[in-house]
Amino acid sequence: MQKHGSFKNPQLTTREKSSIINKTVLRNVTQTHVQQMLQLYNKGVWIIMAKKQISRSGAEKLRKELEELITVRRPEMAQKLKEARSQGDLSENAEYDEAKNEQAIMEAQIAEIQATLNNSEIVDDDAISVDEVGLGSIIKLKNYSNGKIETLQIVSSNEANFAEHKISDESPIGAGAMKKKVGDSFMIEAPVGELQFEILEISK
Repeated sequence: MQKHGSFKNPQLTTREKSSIINKTVLRNVTQTHVQQMLQLYNKGVWIIMAKKQISRSGAEKLRKELEELITVRRPEMAQKLKEARSQGDLSENAEYDEAKNEQAIMEAQIAEIQATLNNSEIVDDDAISVDEVGLGSIIKLKNYSNGKIETLQIVSSNEANFAEHKISDESPIGAGAMKKKVGDSFMIEAPVGELQFEILEISK
């Protein structure tokens, strides 16, 4: 979760701006969004990335993605920009503009992954409890609205994949299930109204 607070800011140096980008950029956002965050800072609003938990496998997946972006995608993008630049007048070069936008998004992704890894607490599989729901827990849920029983795993937002029945600990169901024990019920708000779930089983 992001925390906001107001105060008087000094004039930012280029290095300080880069540091703020690394701390606040979110996955799959454009450079425009990043600059908007900097503008908030300059107006006296500070955005802090809260420390999050992530599984060891999730952290390893992010490291591999980061390595791919830095060692493969970044050189490819540099070559693409070089080729687009060679076509002449940059003011009317749509291919160059598109490549620059792709580069900005890629650099934002790199910065966000680095920030996530630097601000994450890794949870080992051994630390996963079967007594209460936590990150990494596999839970069997009963949905009282339709009577269906589902098995889901609670993971970090970076690992969430509904097709694999992995839901984020920040999603409505994930957040509602956290710290619950077998037999506990919880409610979530949905477009169709309130939904009630019961924890039937916890495993890892």
